[in-house]
Amino acid sequence: MPTLVERYLDWLAAQPMPLELCGVDDFSLDHGELYVPLRWMRSLCDDERTRASTRDDDDDFELSELFDLLDGRRHALILGETGSGRSTALRKLTQLTLRQASRATGRPVPAAERERAELSPESLDARTLPIFLRLRTFTSDDASRTLEEFVARELADVSKGSALPLDVTVTRALWRHGKLLLLLDGLDEIVDPALRAECCRFLGRELATDRCTSLSAVVTCRFKAYEQLDAELPASFVHVALRPLSSDEARELVTQWFVAAGEARALPSSQALVCAEKLVNGLKGPRFARSLSGSPQTLTALCMLVQRGYAMPASRAEFYASCLRALLERAPKIERDAPEAATPTRAPLLTVDDAITLLRPIAHTLHASDADGDPTRREQLERDELVMRIGDGLRALGCGQLSCQDVFHWLCADLLRELAPGYFGFFHRGVQAYLAASHIATVGGDELEALAQRLGDSWWVEVLLLAVSLPRLGVFRQLMPRLLDAADLSDPTQWQTLRACVLEADFDPAPFIAQFTREERAPPGRLLAMLRMLDGVDHPALASAARELARADVTVAVRAAATRLAEMSERVDPVDRSAPYDVAVLDVDGPGPPSEGDRSVIVRSTRASQDVAGRLEATARPMLVEPITGLRMRCVPGGAFVMGSADLDDNAEPRPRVRMSAFWIGETPVTNRQYEVFLERTKGREPSFWRDRRFNDPSQPVVGVRWEDAVAFCRWLRAASGWSFDLPSEAQWEFAARGEDGRRYPWGHDEPDATRACYGQGKRGRPDVVGSYPAGVGPFGALDQAGNVWEWCKDAWDPRRYDERASARRDVVDPVAAGPHRDRHPRRGGSWLIAHDHGRTSLAAAFRSWYWSCIDSVDLGFRVVVSRAPVHP
Repeated sequence: MPTLVERYLDWLAAQPMPLELCGVDDFSLDHGELYVPLRWMRSLCDDERTRASTRDDDDDFELSELFDLLDGRRHALILGETGSGRSTALRKLTQLTLRQASRATGRPVPAAERERAELSPESLDARTLPIFLRLRTFTSDDASRTLEEFVARELADVSKGSALPLDVTVTRALWRHGKLLLLLDGLDEIVDPALRAECCRFLGRELATDRCTSLSAVVTCRFKAYEQLDAELPASFVHVALRPLSSDEARELVTQWFVAAGEARALPSSQALVCAEKLVNGLKGPRFARSLSGSPQTLTALCMLVQRGYAMPASRAEFYASCLRALLERAPKIERDAPEAATPTRAPLLTVDDAITLLRPIAHTLHASDADGDPTRREQLERDELVMRIGDGLRALGCGQLSCQDVFHWLCADLLRELAPGYFGFFHRGVQAYLAASHIATVGGDELEALAQRLGDSWWVEVLLLAVSLPRLGVFRQLMPRLLDAADLSDPTQWQTLRACVLEADFDPAPFIAQFTREERAPPGRLLAMLRMLDGVDHPALASAARELARADVTVAVRAAATRLAEMSERVDPVDRSAPYDVAVLDVDGPGPPSEGDRSVIVRSTRASQDVAGRLEATARPMLVEPITGLRMRCVPGGAFVMGSADLDDNAEPRPRVRMSAFWIGETPVTNRQYEVFLERTKGREPSFWRDRRFNDPSQPVVGVRWEDAVAFCRWLRAASGWSFDLPSEAQWEFAARGEDGRRYPWGHDEPDATRACYGQGKRGRPDVVGSYPAGVGPFGALDQAGNVWEWCKDAWDPRRYDERASARRDVVDPVAAGPHRDRHPRRGGSWLIAHDHGRTSLAAAFRSWYWSCIDSVDLGFRVVVSRAPVHP
């Protein structure tokens, strides 16, 4: 008779853990057969300065390497966006650990698995047994029990009705075995934030006891849900983040999917590859498409749509709508294991539209439910209740003659899943959110008001984003005024949600025009937040309203932001980027009060007029707008200053006196929108975080760029525009931030705070839209030179160069270091990751540090300069 541990292994080996090919008739593949290994980023330290500037500081690693990289700790927290594959990664870990344990105990390993990736036995004992657990079932009662008792309850629940039920005696045997890997899926699926925080404390407390000294744990959670917690997992957890698939990895997965699907359907491989190439080309389109393609789960759904002849969806709402239609249009089948299976029929039980009408209120009921304090009800209903609701829906449709049991089984073929014994829900939370959003949009009125009041609830964010992106229903115009009235725009999370609505929406400017033109205007802080929310939106009516706002009696910061928004429609049209214009020049006074007589017209110059920058040097704080990318450049007149500082670290000393020629510097770091033009023209390497929704707002600074990438951008723009674009030298960067008066920070000598710079973001985890801190403007109009992102400089890192400059008998003119370490380069300005207590030093304009040129990071970008004359060493 097998031991209790062997009984558990037999049960686990029998559990299906496929990576399903969504929509391919009953066909799924093992992870090892169809799986592009997910790579993660190591978590970023709260004190960003403590990260070593070493060549080995590579943030990407493979799933199988996780336990090699825990730095002596036993546990990991995996963070990711919705649909990023967190559960898939845990199931892959389950397979890897099970395979290793089977070898160690002499159990047979399937031949197909013998050559696949392995975990390192040095980092995780080969006898370790995996246990996959659903945290969404965690209750307040569990918090007062032991971890062993929670595991026992969960194993008994998931094995109920199986041939090998796992009772409490099995859990006791596993605990005596000792070597366990607890794979705790879905911390974010504990809907109540207080209970979620209590679960963190519970895990920290239990894992620290003598009963759990030989256990390891891996927990998964969505970024946003973890950011909003009042409690954290203990320091014994290393934080890692699922990185979206790169373009090459997405291409590989798409190709494998179509080849495997083609084999399943006896299609020629050439036809499968044509379909794969069609989808890969489509993924180069809108921002949302890049985000979807970063997730293995949604990417396979896109594969299914292309295979079925659907056009590339234009929004995420359209993506979910197409997925629903494609799945409902399939030839219906009855669930094989249904105890009372109805007779299969080749005719659809319902039209697609009727099926969606039936499912909308069910999805909304689920999403809004929290019956008896049980948050799992938000995703699942007991079978009998679900069948009853289907019957109610059929009668409302006038289809009462249909069997609700038949329709239930039909829906279980593709859309519904048994999530717990006897409880069913939608196969993907995004589908539930889409249907709930569609229900709210259809009903309107009070439902829209209720959704607006849920703005601060992370559970409803996806519903909100899908609702405003529904085409042709006018939801944005109806919902946005309610959202703006309900929002606390000083709350970063609520502001980011509304910003995401603007980017995702079927956009209508009317709600914002009403805000800008009403007789009683909002306070300056709210106006500024709304203008920031619209950054990058090019709409003539909106630009006109912004122009009127800039002329009104408003604060300097509001006037500057309104002017910036108005200028979006005055730029050279992106479609006309081939026009023979090199630059557009707008002479304004920037964030300060306009000087009398300032001009406010755009002057375009042709290549024949090569001295535009020189002619504008004498004007007050002029601005140059490069029309190919829309880069806004600020004029920095020549002058002299003392580089460095005596009260920072040794890198900022000694203090040479430097004389600078005039140049232009980017008003902000280069944004994703501007970098995308470069990628479209050159087919260059995508930055590492290009498909990550946290970092791909068009108006965020581009991050994940290596030094060579930044240089390539400048080289391309130099050739395309005819102007001498380059990375700034350290001297140019520091002079633009300090001017000639020796100020410590771009704004002066006052210490940093939340009105002047983006730093100390911690768990919030992202840079801000550029230009969001007008109070931090520098002496020549540059923004964001303190915080937001570190910025690459042109120089090679040379710690001795300051000594040489300081010993010179006269001012050093336009210095830039050329060596000796050409693979190391300075970075300046600090970032959103700088801890609050380090802001005083790291955000100082003279603070210096360096990175290897091959390094990319979530807090590293660049800005550009245009020099009238070349800089010299």
